[in-house]
Amino acid sequence: MIAQNFESADMAPIASDIHTPDFLAIARAYGWGTMQARTLKGFKIAVIYSSSLERPTLIEVKQGDFLQ
Repeated sequence: MIAQNFESADMAPIASDIHTPDFLAIARAYGWGTMQARTLKGFKIAVIYSSSLERPTLIEVKQGDFLQ
């Protein structure tokens, strides 16, 4: 949307590409546990396991893995 506004004003788009940050890398940098869940069973296992840890844990779930 932002890039389109630049282009409609005959300007070159700058600083308008939005990229999803690597949340797992950020969490690791803060000392958090990290896990990925690609299935519902994997998500349940990750939640149970992470609740036993004594530190925050980020569980990454990609929407596309769960849409059918």
